[in-house]
Parts: sequence; structure tokens; C-alpha cells
Amino acid sequence: MPKRIYYLTFDDIPDAIYKSQVIDVVNLFKENDVDCQLVTIFSAKGFKKNKAWVKKYVPDAKVYPSVPKLKNWRKNKLYLKLAKMKPGSIVICRGIMPTNLALMVLDPKKYTIVYDGRGAILAENEEYHVYAGAGIDDQVEEIERRAILETDYRISVSNQLIEHWKDKYGYKSEKHILIPCSLNADFEEGNQTPKIPGLESEDILITYAGSLGGWQSLDYLKSFLEGLLEKPNIKILFLSRENAIVTELQQKYEGRVLRMFVPVNEVSSYLKQADYGLLIREKSTTNKVASPVKFAEYLASGLKVLISPELGDFSDLTVTHDLGILVSPDITDLELKKVEASERERIIQFGKENFLKSSPKIKDAYLSLAEL
Repeated sequence: MPKRIYYLTFDDIPDAIYKSQVIDVVNLFKENDVDCQLVTIFSAKGFKKNKAWVKKYVPDAKVYPSVPKLKNWRKNKLYLKLAKMKPGSIVICRGIMPTNLALMVLDPKKYTIVYDGRGAILAENEEYHVYAGAGIDDQVEEIERRAILETDYRISVSNQLIEHWKDKYGYKSEKHILIPCSLNADFEEGNQTPKIPGLESEDILITYAGSLGGWQSLDYLKSFLEGLLEKPNIKILFLSRENAIVTELQQKYEGRVLRMFVPVNEVSSYLKQADYGLLIREKSTTNKVASPVKFAEYLASGLKVLISPELGDFSDLTVTHDLGILVSPDITDLELKKVEASERERIIQFGKENFLKSSPKIKDAYLSLAEL
């Protein structure tokens, strides 16, 4: 009999990633007869709106407003008491802070606490200053250490992240499972083919989809794109918000660098018209352990991936299964061809088998947690 699961999140942003990686996971459990309840603590800013948004997808979710200022994160343990989690349950905690809240509040003899590790958090803070000004810089290492070493079980998004735990924190347990960032089937359900301005049938279209955060390494990416754009049949499509570097490229290569910001449910319709997806990042610990969801999005759309070395498990996977090309900014003679229909179908099939939540590989991994 599967145990009851609580999925605990703290200080996340209620956006498309949260929908895909939290709400859809909770509903995966529910759809497979696992009693699962979402317990989430959002920022007090915009709380009413965000609570309504979550309730639309998960009506029985328990949603609480966080105590103001991240440096006071420990005070949110109040909400774990209010949530009245049933003894004997499994508590999956997304990230280091909810994991530590659970470790502080819940009796380890009565609950199974699972750390859902999304990345190398201390490294993210050191390399990209994600907690700058929050007043917790001196706490992050110990918070991450406890999450990794003091929990009963762990989820990792990559094998490289597990290796990082071993190297940085002396992690020696085998009590973990690998679940990369994955997609729901509805990502690829769009049937429309919206027109991309200026795109001709003979053009080779390279696309970038997603945020333009610091770890996306746009400066690093820029020099690579400038090399590609020397070839007249190459066009680049950014599915993102405005950005100074993108604007600079648009001005330098007029009509060949496009940018559009479209609703999440339309992204797939644009990706399917491209030949290649960009996943190029600088070398850093953050990127070495990462599991970018856009890798799954590109494969699900039939794109070959232009990927940099040492990007999570995906650089090696790309080479091993011929899913794209390993590239770096110093490569200037890259010859790209349009991706044939048969090749697209092979890539889509690989994506479905390995990165859809409905696939046996991903679904069974999640459901195994209910048997801990």
C-alpha cells in the first residue's frame, strides 16, 4: 500500500517551472492513486493571487504566506505544525530550506524525509549570487549539508549532482534516485503552426527558449552565435523576454536574429519549426550538475541540441545517442544542415521515452518514492 506523501516547497516562484516540476508531480501521484498533498509557502507579496493560482490546479493544497525576509526562513516552521502532516508519511522537500524546516519540526522516527535536490546550492550562491542581500550567505553551506546528509532519502536531477555531493559533503549513502527535469505530455499538444516573421523554407533555424538568467551565460553564447551568423542561411530565434545582448545581435544582423515572447502553451509550436536548440553555458559547478528542462523541451520538439561540454549528464547523453552537437565558442567552422523528418521523429521518440512524466521511466521513478 503506497504511503501518504506531502510535497513541501518554500520560497518558490509560481511560474511555468513550478507548474511543471511541482504541481504536475503532485498530480502525477494523485492520478496514480497515491495520496499526495502539496504544502507550499509563498512570499507574502502577491500571496492571494498566487494561492488562487495553485488552488486552480491542486484544490486541496495547503498554501501559506512566508514570514517576511528570507533571513527569517526558520520562523516558517510554524506552517509545518499547522499543516498537521500525518505520522507515517513521506515528506518530499523541494530544496534545502524546506528540507531543513522538516528536519527541525518533524520527528524522524515518525516521518520519512526526502530531499529533492535541484542543484548545487552553495555553488549557485558563490557563482551567481542567488541569495545576494538576503542575509543568509553564511548559512547556505550548513543548510545544504544537513539536507544532503541528514535526510532519509534523496532525489537528484543528475548523476553529476550526486558526484558533487560526494566530493563536497562526503556523501556516501546509496539512498537516492535519479529523476531529471521532465515534461508533461501537454507540452507538445499544440497543433497550430504560427508564422515566424522572415523565416524561409531554406533557412536553418536555431532557437533559444527560456529565461536569460546569469547561469545562461549569454556573453559566452554571444561569440558562438556571431560565428554561426557569418553563414547567410542561419537564423536565430530567441523565445524570451527583451535582453540587451539579444538586441545588440538583432541590430548587427538585421532580419536574422528574431525575438518573440509567447505564452508557455505556445512554445512547442515555435520550437517545432526550428532545426536546433541552443543549450550553451559557461563551465561552472552550477552548470556541471544541472538538468535544464529546455533539453527535454528541445528533444520533445524534434530539435538537435547544440550543447556545451560538462552540462549535467546531458553533454555525454547528446554524444552517446546522437542528439546534437557538442560545441564551444571557439568552434568557428561548424557546418549545420537542416534536420530531416526521420531524424526529428527519432529524437522525439527518445525524448518521450526519457523525459515525459507519463513515460514508464519517469513515472515509475516517482511512484517508487511512495514505497519508501
